[in-house]
Amino acid sequence: MPRYTVPTLLPVALDNGQIYLESVVQDPPNASSCRGLAILAHPLGRLGGSLDDPVITHLASLLLTHAQLRVVRFNSRGVGKSSGSPSWTGRSECSDFQDLVLRCIDNFCLDFPDTSAAHIVDAGYSAGRLYGS
Repeated sequence: MPRYTVPTLLPVALDNGQIYLESVVQDPPNASSCRGLAILAHPLGRLGGSLDDPVITHLASLLLTHAQLRVVRFNSRGVGKSSGSPSWTGRSECSDFQDLVLRCIDNFCLDFPDTSAAHIVDAGYSAGRLYGS
């Protein structure tokens, strides 16, 4: 059952509640035909990247309307309302991305239990693409 008909701001707890990442989740306009899940990562936060980056928001819009995917955008550590500090190596951001993907898949399966052969899109822009890879 779709829950996020409008962009919904959610904190995601990682590292046993030590880190909280600010995220925005939205289901497609026709959520009954949701075809899968997309998780989008923004450019380097130290240089101003955030979940509201124009490239990320435009990609989210396309994935919602044309691909009929649930879209999750998030702020990495130290960006926006996300806790923690960004790293210079990207190691913690990569780990956070992996944890976030697993949680998003679990939630998607709970919200859309009748979906079969769902797609998953792991996308990012600049540093966000490195974290997702």
